[in-house]
Amino acid sequence: MKKKLFSIIIIFCSTIAFGQEKYFQQKVDTKIKVELDDKKHILRGNEEIVYLNNSNHKLDSIIIHLWPNAYKNSNTELAKQKFSDGSNTFKYADNKDLGYID
Repeated sequence: MKKKLFSIIIIFCSTIAFGQEKYFQQKVDTKIKVELDDKKHILRGNEEIVYLNNSNHKLDSIIIHLWPNAYKNSNTELAKQKFSDGSNTFKYADNKDLGYID
């Protein structure tokens, strides 16, 4: 009985150990260059992203969320959500309080 239980444990542990993909870590390098125009209250800049895919799987896409664009106007999804939550923050906001990335 002990021999049978030991064999089952060995088979189970082998399946777990050899059945998983090798661990990998993705690598992302980001370079950001920004210039402040304090008279116009804007930032100008660019961003370079170098992504190294270390997995065995091909990437079909990389999704980048531009969160500042949520503050562009009262038609964004964030503005609609805030309005449905009872906030008029975007509806009556001055242009100087809004912003976006183009």
